[in-house]
Amino acid sequence: MMKKLILFISATLLFSCGVIQQNKAVDYNNSLIEEQEKVADFINEFIEMVTTADTLSHTIIKEKRQKVLGRIDKSIENVKEIGGFKNSNEFQNSILNVFQAYRNGVENEYTEMANYLLLPAEEQTPTRYFETQDIAFVADSLISIAEGDFMDAQKVFADKHNIQLAPVPAGNY
Repeated sequence: MMKKLILFISATLLFSCGVIQQNKAVDYNNSLIEEQEKVADFINEFIEMVTTADTLSHTIIKEKRQKVLGRIDKSIENVKEIGGFKNSNEFQNSILNVFQAYRNGVENEYTEMANYLLLPAEEQTPTRYFETQDIAFVADSLISIAEGDFMDAQKVFADKHNIQLAPVPAGNY
């Protein structure tokens, strides 16, 4: 009788440890997603500003660009502080790659797109417009690849730690 009681306690402890580890994995996943969402909000604001604002100036672009890059840097720092999970940095590295793709897009292609709108009207030719759009498409593509790799890494992470991912509600992205 005593042997069965010990086995039952051991099984309960093993189950509890599994749930605790699963909860830690969920918290880890959520902490990375929270950082990504913070950065995505800044990126989206920047892109919206440079594609719809009528009163753009070099100063406004520079200030907004610095805010976005500052948010990216802060999120990179936060993710590095969070570290890997259970001796693995693959999932962490995948979000850092997304942040680097965001950074490159803001530093280069998206800023070039914004600067196009500041050109004198006679320099805003259809050819130059389409060149600018092509450049922005490159940034969008590289970001999309990085985000896809992140989602793949997230699925691997979720499967490895027995957690179920919830789909992003429609309209959030």
